[in-house]
Amino acid sequence: MNRRETIPWLVVAIITLVALIIAIFIVGVARLNNAASPTGSASALQSTSMSSTAATDTSTSTSASAAASAPTATGTSNLPIKAWKVQVSVPKELGYPSFTLSSNTLTFSTPLEKALPSECSGLEGSWGIVRSTKSSDDAGARVVNGKTYTFFSPNETCPADSAAVDKLTTLYQQAFDSLSATAK
Repeated sequence: MNRRETIPWLVVAIITLVALIIAIFIVGVARLNNAASPTGSASALQSTSMSSTAATDTSTSTSASAAASAPTATGTSNLPIKAWKVQVSVPKELGYPSFTLSSNTLTFSTPLEKALPSECSGLEGSWGIVRSTKSSDDAGARVVNGKTYTFFSPNETCPADSAAVDKLTTLYQQAFDSLSATAK
C-alpha cells in the first residue's frame, strides 16, 4: 500500500479511537453520578432532592405549647414523596431536604444535618420514616392511605453537639407530624 491509500485509514482509526475514549469517559461520569446518588429501579430505590422551584411555601401554624417547646421555623416547604403518594411539610430551618427511598424506608438528608460536627458524622442518615402495611402499637405512628408510617431517629446523641441533634430530631418530627396524602 502506498501512502495515499493509508492516510484515509489512519484518519478513520484515529477518529474511532477518539470516539471510543469519549464514550468511555461519558459512561464513567454517568456511573460516578449514580454512585453518588443511588437510584436503582423505580420501585426499589428512589433518591429525590427538593429544588427551590418545586418547593411550595406555607406558613407554619403551631399551638402555643408546641411553639414553646419546638424550634421556630419561619415557614415550611412541601416535599412530595411520589412513590408513597404522600407529602410532608419540612421546616425551612432544615434547608432544602433530600431523601433516599429504599423499599419501605425513607432516610432524610439536609444541609443542617450535614453541618453537624465531624464527631457526629456517624449520625448522618439516622432520621427518617418507615412505611408498613401492618398496624403499629407505636403511639406516634400515623396511618395515611391505609399504610402505617413511623418516624425514626438516632438512639444515641452526640456529646460534641447534643443540642443540634435534639434540634434536628424535633424538626424532623415536625415534618413527620405533617405527613398527609397527596392530592390525586
